Amino acid sequence: MMVVPAWNSAFLFVLVYPSFMIFVLSATRGQTVNQLKDERQTVTGVEEARKVFQRRIDGSIDFYRNWNDYTQGFGFLHREFWLGNEKLSFLTNQNDYSLRVDVTDIHGNSYFAKYELFRISDENGKYRLVNIDDYDSSSTTGDDKLSWHKNMSFSTYDRDNDNWTDFNCAERHKGAWWFGELNDDEASGCVTEHGYCERFPNGDGCAECGNVHLNADFDGSTRGTNIFWDSMTGDDNDCGLHYTEMKLRPKI
Repeated sequence: MMVVPAWNSAFLFVLVYPSFMIFVLSATRGQTVNQLKDERQTVTGVEEARKVFQRRIDGSIDFYRNWNDYTQGFGFLHREFWLGNEKLSFLTNQNDYSLRVDVTDIHGNSYFAKYELFRISDENGKYRLVNIDDYDSSSTTGDDKLSWHKNMSFSTYDRDNDNWTDFNCAERHKGAWWFGELNDDEASGCVTEHGYCERFPNGDGCAECGNVHLNADFDGSTRGTNIFWDSMTGDDNDCGLHYTEMKLRPKI
């Protein structure tokens, strides 16, 4: 293990594993908040500083991980990573934060969604998505799909907190997210290309766990395992997203 100085007198531990290196932020909670990657972005002529807590760009980091990994965080801050639910919970409960999500589809088209308030609970509350409020009308992702996940608990393959009783959504979707029980359609809906990312067979029906999943398999090879944002300006654009970034801005 090599220890090097990082921002704000905290430390960045570099753990070397056989196949990759993972950055783990280690500091007091206050220091950890300051370590969040800060990105400046010009939006309608106004420069805004945002804190990035999730990014997918090339599939180099495996996001099919257990509860502890998602609690602590994993990946490279300058490439693909999940900041960690514990840090995200602490941060969003110290102040009010808006959320911006940027995504790019398989055709290279970019879209964004903005919400005026984003907050999750602590681990005792299963990192429940407490607030995902006030979808901004300037957003380009089409319909507001992410707010359906409000009040859903976070689920991983080893911690099943979704509303389904006969399977684990995190296992089916090969990732971790705020999953719930969306519907159980006719089985015919699972034999067409429509809904390929968000639906999968379940007995005699077709199950869904949500409208958005940005922590799925980057190159999902089976139905329901890709990154998706349902009905984003057309069915052929919402499945198998090739870039995602989630970031926060403190509300003044």
